[in-house]
Amino acid sequence: LNQVYAYDVEIDFECGIIPSRNTVLISLVECECGLDMPNIFTPDGNEINDFFKPFNNFDGEFVDAESLCKSTNFQMEIFNQWGKNIYSVNSNDEMPYWDGYNANGKKMNSGVYFYRITYQVNVYSLPEMKEITGYFYLY
Repeated sequence: LNQVYAYDVEIDFECGIIPSRNTVLISLVECECGLDMPNIFTPDGNEINDFFKPFNNFDGEFVDAESLCKSTNFQMEIFNQWGKNIYSVNSNDEMPYWDGYNANGKKMNSGVYFYRITYQVNVYSLPEMKEITGYFYLY
């Protein structure tokens, strides 16, 4: 990653192989994908939106954006509408998530909650810490 590769081109046809006079340079740069967050989640056990968790917003032709856009060192904090921290998790290399319960195992009420997530991007070269904040509705 973050390197330049040189390729010499050859043309193969019926009369033989002819080397091209051109060299193709390809720069491979590690991506810096961000995270998107849902604005609502419903921890009701129906397996649809049961967890509040980030997802990569990489929109490309690649099969697995999770492995292409590697992020690590996740820390997520959830706050109630008065700013009290009700849940924190350090999930290292796994996407963090919240199931709607506080640190004492009590199911939280419906309402607006706030989050702060810090994570590291560009894990293979020049690591950089990012932070995203926002709010969501627990229904």
